[in-house]
Amino acid sequence: MEFLGIGPMELLFIILIALVLLGPKDMIKAARVIGEFITKVVRSDYWADIQQSMRMMRGLPYNLMRETGLEQELASLKNIAQTEMDAVNQEIQGVTRAAQIEIEPETSPPISDTSSSEVLIETPSTPLTVIPSPSTLASDLSEESNEKQSL
Repeated sequence: MEFLGIGPMELLFIILIALVLLGPKDMIKAARVIGEFITKVVRSDYWADIQQSMRMMRGLPYNLMRETGLEQELASLKNIAQTEMDAVNQEIQGVTRAAQIEIEPETSPPISDTSSSEVLIETPSTPLTVIPSPSTLASDLSEESNEKQSL
């Protein structure tokens, strides 16, 4: 929690310095004087004027937009942009559907018999991948070991 950019550790450090410089008796008097001063400032008419000016400054951009009619223009521009985005999204969806329909016959795996030694696997992120069956791998390994032994 921070107050005026001062964290709890910094506040503790300031209190310790004030205690060392003023001493315990004078620190109580100083705190009382500071408290009375802050109370006078907060209850003064000047403070109320400052607070009102700050509220007006925070709302100034919105008040200017309302007075010049920019709020309505901004709303109409948002509507136009949303309409255009919807049209673009529909166009993209149509093109995507057409591409999927066009691609589907090409990417569907061919019908194979059960005696095939390779299996075709299709994943959404990659094209068709050929993975050898375990029996093919075993025969390839035995052939490699036979070749190494003959050398």
